[in-house]
Amino acid sequence: MESFFNPKSVAIIGASAVPGKLGHEITKNFVKYGFKGEVYPVNLKWDKILGLKVWRSVLDIPNTVDLAVIATPAKSVPKIMEECARKKVKAVIIISGGFRETGHKGAVLEEQIVRVVKKSGIRVIGPNCVGIYDAVTKVDTIFDPPSRLQRPSAGPISIIAQSAAVGAGLLEWLDQEEIGVSKFISYGNACDVNEADLLEYLGDDESTKVVILQIEGFSDGRKLIEVAKRVTLKKPVVGLKTGRTRTGGRVARSHTAVLAGRDEICDAAFKQSGIIRAHTCEEALDFAKALAYQPLPKGDKVLIFGNSGGTAVIASDFCEDLGIPLAALKKESINRIKEIFPPHTIIQNPMDLTGDVTSENLGRALEYSVSDAGVDCVVLLVQFQTPLLSEEVVDIIGEVSQRFPDKPFVFGGVGGDYTLKLARMLEKKYRIPAYKCPERAVKALWALIWRSKYLKGREAQI
Repeated sequence: MESFFNPKSVAIIGASAVPGKLGHEITKNFVKYGFKGEVYPVNLKWDKILGLKVWRSVLDIPNTVDLAVIATPAKSVPKIMEECARKKVKAVIIISGGFRETGHKGAVLEEQIVRVVKKSGIRVIGPNCVGIYDAVTKVDTIFDPPSRLQRPSAGPISIIAQSAAVGAGLLEWLDQEEIGVSKFISYGNACDVNEADLLEYLGDDESTKVVILQIEGFSDGRKLIEVAKRVTLKKPVVGLKTGRTRTGGRVARSHTAVLAGRDEICDAAFKQSGIIRAHTCEEALDFAKALAYQPLPKGDKVLIFGNSGGTAVIASDFCEDLGIPLAALKKESINRIKEIFPPHTIIQNPMDLTGDVTSENLGRALEYSVSDAGVDCVVLLVQFQTPLLSEEVVDIIGEVSQRFPDKPFVFGGVGGDYTLKLARMLEKKYRIPAYKCPERAVKALWALIWRSKYLKGREAQI
């Protein structure tokens, strides 16, 4: 498996000198963007591509080939796989489509590939995929050019995606959010390497702190559950299962030729194996960000804290919907906070300090509230736009959060450019995950609570 992510040499079979062709864009990724190994373009048509000598066959390359990337018509792939086996290539990524997702003829071609895999021991990702992006080694088989599909810098989250488009969308969101990615893998039809194999590999990958797993159907459901049980003891896994309806399942079958399966079975499998289920792409990214940035809470009692009653109402509704109880503040904590504010301020949980609160008083109230032993975690709903709050409130909030390293904080702020600017500062400087509305913040906190409870349950079983 390591040959996929850290090869010393790569052969690109179907390399092209024509900009825009898949084989050209993939070759350019390896030549132009930081890959340190040897690159061997393979094609019958050209002598040089991007300044590199072109080989007529992988068999003509005089040196060892760790990884081969195939981007040729489907009918040519079985013969190329035979050549890769003779060359003793360790790993192959088949970008090409036109296999079992297209019907009987494609399935026959795919079965020929599987026979080569079984006979030779080559590991294969694909076919019908975009392959791998590794932010550290710069293995990049994504044929969409970086000018159109951004490549994030190195970060704590890895993505396993059956759908190339969904996975690529998550990849770009990680770039936009400036979170970064460790590894991205689009695995397509999974004729050999499947989601369980990839999850097992990432479970031991030191640069991966959280895994997002997007699947349309299970290649080997039993194996995935067993692998996930081991991996989720070490790091969180967020599962985005698509194809949960009858219509979606039918589309999934035509897309990657997998059976989506009954949704309640998937739900049970995820719960049993410790995978935190997300129902949308947005949820998957929100959960992963919170899990990457914040500690797990010791309990589930939440403090809703801010200077806006309306957003507190929304957060309270979602807490109740998700079964998250509000913390009951002790009388001593309430009295300490009351000393700071005028008599008309209502001190309770949710905490609404109103629009005339200053940065300093907000910070003191936050510290007194969070220091309460009954508070396990915090939803921050600070409206930064109010005139008595300066930008220093970001550091005030951040420094309070650092004094309570065992209590997770999430931020949900409604607003425009100014709010987004300060929310980003809070996130980048203090690793408090920031969301654009209170309901997303509460759901992200739910993921932290769910994982904490799961791990405690597993410890009790062990």
